Amino acid sequence: MTGNICLYKAIIAWKRQRKFAHLYFGQAHEAAYWDYPDLEIPRLLRQLVSNPQDWSPLLDSYMARILSRLAYATPDHASALSTNAWRLLINISPGGRISNVIPGIMKLPRVIAWWRDDEDDRQAKEEKLYKTIQGDVYRQYVSGVAPPSFTRAYFENKHKLGFPTDLEAAFNVSMPAMAGIHTTSSPLHTFFLAMTLYPQWLLKLQKEIEAVCGDRPPQINDMPALPLLRAAIKECIRWRPTIPTGIPHTLEADIIYDGYFFPKGSWLHPLEWSLSRDPDIYPEPDTYNPGRWLDPKYPTYKEPLTKFPTLHGHHQFGFGRRICQGINVAETQTFCVIGGVAWAFNIARPKDRSGIDAEVPHYNYHGLVITKPISFQFTLQVRSDEKQKQIERLYEKAIAKESDHGKEAA
Repeated sequence: MTGNICLYKAIIAWKRQRKFAHLYFGQAHEAAYWDYPDLEIPRLLRQLVSNPQDWSPLLDSYMARILSRLAYATPDHASALSTNAWRLLINISPGGRISNVIPGIMKLPRVIAWWRDDEDDRQAKEEKLYKTIQGDVYRQYVSGVAPPSFTRAYFENKHKLGFPTDLEAAFNVSMPAMAGIHTTSSPLHTFFLAMTLYPQWLLKLQKEIEAVCGDRPPQINDMPALPLLRAAIKECIRWRPTIPTGIPHTLEADIIYDGYFFPKGSWLHPLEWSLSRDPDIYPEPDTYNPGRWLDPKYPTYKEPLTKFPTLHGHHQFGFGRRICQGINVAETQTFCVIGGVAWAFNIARPKDRSGIDAEVPHYNYHGLVITKPISFQFTLQVRSDEKQKQIERLYEKAIAKESDHGKEAA
């Protein structure tokens, strides 16, 4: 009986949290993410012009700033979210802590199992961070000056959401924001590797973007007109899955699948790396080929191309009721960043002293649950002086727009 009560409470909490996440993700998507990408994309492009060697942390920073804005209407908490996300990623990954490979050593005294203290410290700082930010937004909300955000949505709908505590709601907002940083920056990193190894696709992307967008980077409302850009993004996620191990699921009932019996409580682990390399679905699976989503000769082709390819329905984002609720954030933000980079920059292999293209590893990713390529050599150059001037104009426009938003809030 006790077990059934605990399970019932867990299901009720899960439904409550999913309902709220559906609400705030939906509001943000309908509002084009409150134009926050228009503020952050020019900043990112300008930073890449000035500091191309910092491309990797700049991609992480972009996602942290976007998610901080969405969750709390300010980028000020991006650094804290990033730090917490990286610490959590290390602590839950088999490649991060030995206790994730040999669970029994968790019983060792804390003086030896020092990582237990590290995780306790992370959790304490995490809770303090989320409570503090929620309190800041609440004070803005009661004063009538809170810009739209996930947290404001909580206070606007608190009476009908049924959260027993504000703290649960704070985690319900902040955990998806934190989780989205590296899961979304992973395919952004992969794009740079793919364009270094398969430069012909960058040229094709640039032609498509220029034909549709002209002298500006792609925006969310351009998505239907840019099928190759969407294909390039989806192929990044297929070619180098963000979470190659997939996410395990626990069976709620006995099942028989393909002649095998799996009892209730079993863990089923859909292996994403294997799924993405099924040659019947993805011919030549180790080749980066966005054309597989656009050419009718491939089994992955779907029409209309104004809608497909899309990340919706892709196995990397889960199954059934457990599908990732942040999929629209992932799809729109990868579209804006990758579209902006392809519009503004050329990416190429570096040359060695003999003028020959340097070797770039096809697969050299770190071993954490959410993977990214380990640093590799490539050149990143703005495509023209005019493109650089356009980036500066976009940045100045974003600064002015942010200033106007600040005056309105005040």
